[in-house]
Amino acid sequence: MIFYIGYNIWVWFKNISSDRKSIKIIFWVVLVIFAYSFIFSRWLDESIFFTWLGAIWLSLFYFLLLLLPVANIAVYLRRFTNIEKEKFIIWTGYTLIVVIICSFFFGMFNAYSPQDKTYQIHIPKQVEGKKSLKIIMASDMHFGDLSGAGQAKKLVAYINGQKPDLVLFPGDIIDDDVTPFLEEGIPDILKQIDAPVYASLGNHDRDEADLVKIFNNSGMKVLDDDVLNLPEGITLVGRKDKGYQDVLRAELSTLMKQVDLSKPVFLLEHQPYDLDIAEKTG
Repeated sequence: MIFYIGYNIWVWFKNISSDRKSIKIIFWVVLVIFAYSFIFSRWLDESIFFTWLGAIWLSLFYFLLLLLPVANIAVYLRRFTNIEKEKFIIWTGYTLIVVIICSFFFGMFNAYSPQDKTYQIHIPKQVEGKKSLKIIMASDMHFGDLSGAGQAKKLVAYINGQKPDLVLFPGDIIDDDVTPFLEEGIPDILKQIDAPVYASLGNHDRDEADLVKIFNNSGMKVLDDDVLNLPEGITLVGRKDKGYQDVLRAELSTLMKQVDLSKPVFLLEHQPYDLDIAEKTG
């Protein structure tokens, strides 16, 4: 797929450049480095430069795999017109560049501007005390090199502005490496949330460090195959993530033996699998 992308870009370069031989080797070397930048970032101890380069490449990779076949078909259909082939290839390439740049910046804006959705949920169970709760759930923050203290502050400001009774973080709190999370002071930022925070781990919450301890010290209560009865009259069940084969986690039916089903029950599980099992267990 990298060769397919590279070949198409090279064909376009040949049509806009007169000095082809001197840049051919450079072009392919740069493309390979760019394409493997995501892997280089892992080898080079999470290099920020290669992490960003890898993120850009993944976006570009997807865009090009979607758009280049369309461009190839357009160039093929050009033969049924009077348009000069060289000019058509050149302007098709420029069109793709504009589309990709606009899509990329829209994606960046979208990624750093999370949208909230509101749901009204009625649970036909009796509880003592409050008859309604406002719960905020935020998932997949991926705090790390690409999402740092600024995003954490925005999240805390939004949560506190909503004045919730509870906050739930069902996984992917960090992006594989806890170091940026700690270095940017995000634990101290999250401690500013003016409500109890409960979390479960996701497939990217992976590090040699004791993440449960680190997250608990960040103002959260991590439920890692745990059941917790809250004074608000509800029960929280938090499961380990099933994303890795080496994770041993309790069966949901085993955890639910500790639960009073006469109370509202909320399940924190990062990946939405086995919803039928969750429903059967109450």
